[in-house]
Amino acid sequence: MKHFLLPVALLTALPISAQTLNVEAGVSISKLQDSFTREFYSQHITTPTFGLGLQYFERKYFDLSTNVAYLRKGGHEPYAYNDASGQPRGADFTLDYVSVNTLAEPKIPLDKHLGLFISVGPRLDFLAGHQDSNVVFHAQPLQKTAFGLTLGGGFHYTISRLRFTGQADYLSNSTHIYTNGTTTVYDRTITITFSAGYRL
Repeated sequence: MKHFLLPVALLTALPISAQTLNVEAGVSISKLQDSFTREFYSQHITTPTFGLGLQYFERKYFDLSTNVAYLRKGGHEPYAYNDASGQPRGADFTLDYVSVNTLAEPKIPLDKHLGLFISVGPRLDFLAGHQDSNVVFHAQPLQKTAFGLTLGGGFHYTISRLRFTGQADYLSNSTHIYTNGTTTVYDRTITITFSAGYRL
């Protein structure tokens, strides 16, 4: 919980005019790969994601935003092990993160209500927990923080002080989930979210 509360407190402390506070929800689509076979927990899983965001420095063709979200990454392996009867069983490995990003958002207004935008900016993910149904990772030292970029785009629809947004993002990583010296495991994750915002 403390991982989530500190970034939220920082959001509310930003002393910048023309702020729009957003509540967002959507899905994360993720899989894992290793550097050797690229087949490790490589089937996608889809999990919910939700968070808060603050848009500021709002101009006609440009915004900045800072966002805090709960995010689950991971993957599914359909043939992880054989049970006592010799039948193959699947397994999931998931990691829960508190993700913080700051994005630059160039935008193109289409009319007085609708606009398109692209977004790019740095991201920090703080590991809050993980679940491993096949106990493969229990002895492995997992990275507690992950650094990368968020790359995406979407649309805004504005009515008076209300703003509705739909967007898709690719979460590029500069760090791995874990390495044992010979094999490195990393994730491939995209998010699809919708948000409702109010101009303060």
